[in-house]
Amino acid sequence: MSDVKCEAFTLGGLLRAAAERHGARTFLEFPDSTQTYAEADARANRTANGLVSLGAAKDSKIAIMAMNGPGFIDAWLGAARTGAVYVPINTDYKGDILRYQLGKADVSHIVIDPAFLERLEAVSADLPRLRHVILTTPMPGAPRSLGTGVAISTLAGSLLVLNASEAPFLHSLLPFLKGFTVFYWATATWWVPMLVLLGIWRYFWKRFPFQYDTSYWGAVFPLGMYALSTQEMARALALDFLDWIPRAFLIAALLAWTLTFVGLLRRIAALGKHCLRLQRQV
Repeated sequence: MSDVKCEAFTLGGLLRAAAERHGARTFLEFPDSTQTYAEADARANRTANGLVSLGAAKDSKIAIMAMNGPGFIDAWLGAARTGAVYVPINTDYKGDILRYQLGKADVSHIVIDPAFLERLEAVSADLPRLRHVILTTPMPGAPRSLGTGVAISTLAGSLLVLNASEAPFLHSLLPFLKGFTVFYWATATWWVPMLVLLGIWRYFWKRFPFQYDTSYWGAVFPLGMYALSTQEMARALALDFLDWIPRAFLIAALLAWTLTFVGLLRRIAALGKHCLRLQRQV
């Protein structure tokens, strides 16, 4: 990877100087990750190299249509390092206003969240200068990973309780195992209303689009794991009144998988149509 040159008083140059002075210090904090100055500088350089390989140069117009997160920061700093002109796109834009802004700005490259790709595809026929569409990396969900972890711990504890009769050592730990199994299950259950509230905040309060995102696959496994862990805990601790929960969450997991898979197929079809349209314009 080449080292993209940058002037001292440009955004790219200031980041390079800060990385040299404060390399290991925290520069950015996200919900589930951080970046040091050195890491941000390296990511900006890597992004800039990628943009340059796609024909971006000084004074190129690079649009960014992305939510706040690592993908947006990488694109912004990478575009700045190439000397390109950054064109911010409001994530609420679609249709005529999106077509007008991209066309008026004479954009040749766009870095975009996958959730907004269908909006771009709908107007791309009227953007003859647009040559390259680069997708950001979706931000992972911290609550999901924690919920999955405690559900796995619940399943492990339940299996140990079920097999304690075959191991004298485990038999002596039964009160401890049962207590912590219930504790982990209760923690996993607590995340269910939390995720519902986050969904309401994301899609109804902040009005994120109901469109396919690769991060949605992360919801399928936790739902299935919660169903299985609840089933095994109910069997291990003779909690028959919980039997309805695994069935309900198994249905939810299958529904989530189906909807996400349909969204994936639609996204592949949209990408294919967009690539064909670009080839015809060349």
